[in-house]
Amino acid sequence: MHRCLQIPELVRIIASDLIKRDLAILACTCKAFKDPALDGLWRTQLNVTNLMKCMPAGTWQAVDVDGILTLKLSRELVASDWERVLEYGKRVRVLTCEDPPADEDGDPLGPTLVEVYAAVSRRVAAECLLPNLRHLSWQHHRIPLVPQLLLGSWITSVNLGPRPRGVRMLQHVGQLKTLEAMELVLNPDIMEAEIPDGTLFPDLRSAKVETEEVSELIAFMRTWSSRQLRFFSAEIVNNLKVAEVEGLYRVLAAYAHGQLSKVEVHFVYSYFLGFHDDWQERLTTDVHAGPFFRWLYPLTSLKELAITVPFGYNLGDDDISAMALSWPTLEKLVLSSCLNHRSGCTLLALSTLARHCHNLSAVEITLDASSVPTLPIYPQLAQEKLVVLDIGFSTICDAPAVAAFISSVFSKLRKIKSSWAQEDTATRWIQVNQILRS
Repeated sequence: MHRCLQIPELVRIIASDLIKRDLAILACTCKAFKDPALDGLWRTQLNVTNLMKCMPAGTWQAVDVDGILTLKLSRELVASDWERVLEYGKRVRVLTCEDPPADEDGDPLGPTLVEVYAAVSRRVAAECLLPNLRHLSWQHHRIPLVPQLLLGSWITSVNLGPRPRGVRMLQHVGQLKTLEAMELVLNPDIMEAEIPDGTLFPDLRSAKVETEEVSELIAFMRTWSSRQLRFFSAEIVNNLKVAEVEGLYRVLAAYAHGQLSKVEVHFVYSYFLGFHDDWQERLTTDVHAGPFFRWLYPLTSLKELAITVPFGYNLGDDDISAMALSWPTLEKLVLSSCLNHRSGCTLLALSTLARHCHNLSAVEITLDASSVPTLPIYPQLAQEKLVVLDIGFSTICDAPAVAAFISSVFSKLRKIKSSWAQEDTATRWIQVNQILRS
């Protein structure tokens, strides 16, 4: 054997570039590659079915339970049944647990694993089933999360799937000292849980949360003890209370300590299901106020900010100026709205962004472009990174003048996107597009 193959790191690099069929051949035929090949084969697993197949033949059988094909034990398990499971479980780093695919009627095409997880839950042993697991994604709709899968000391990220998990499970996950990233749907019971502030998620760096209420999200965030948050994404579904938005930004800034680089907050109202009768009134009362953003100004490392609201913004040029001055490293700014709204921002907001945010490559904002202001004279004003601009529901009168203004501040801009469906306004923005491309 060549001496290069005696270097474990080199062997692992070679094995990491092979497909599973080749890894299986290597594991069976080459002593030098056996362990790295087995690591590659077991590193990423879909469900725990392959692990259960490591048990003696005939231990599991697929049977019909109330019309649903279910994997069930054919006998009681003994300690020796787990030996090979534990041997190969040490190699699993990424585990995704999900329901089997369904047919057109919604019936599962493969056996469900309810009994399998029950067996894992009943197992009491000093040795963890997956001691080296790094990432767990639990996508089952009806099967409760099995805590025994989270006993390893190396877990860095979890995705708890499309349904709310119990508060006790959140507490269990929140006590994982190595956890850096989580994705979950928040349980409304968090409001009554009385979890002490600052007791969970000590090393959290990335959080993606879906919830129905802003207040629930704030209560959940107060339980975090980490002050190293770098990525934050939230989706607030249906129950938007504008008065609570400022509180959310205030708490978010407190838990980021200036390290936050990416923020996404999407307020999803019933626009997608049909508005309530009061939606026209809420276009006036429930707009996202510019002063809300002041709590985020200390986040000087911010590179991406994407906010989606149903009823628009109450922003002016001064607000955009404050953002540009606070976040000079900004690369993406999205201020999206589901509905047309009046904007207090003029085209001068674009010149401010161009002047202070030299790395800005993506912008979405609604402006009042019905008049074209005189462009301030600054040295090196033209910004060259931005190539596509989404102007949302921006008003416009003079297409050639607007095109000239925009091209003078974003010299490489070649495309304008608009949310307008009205013929006159949409046509004018199409004209701007044509001028920029000519």
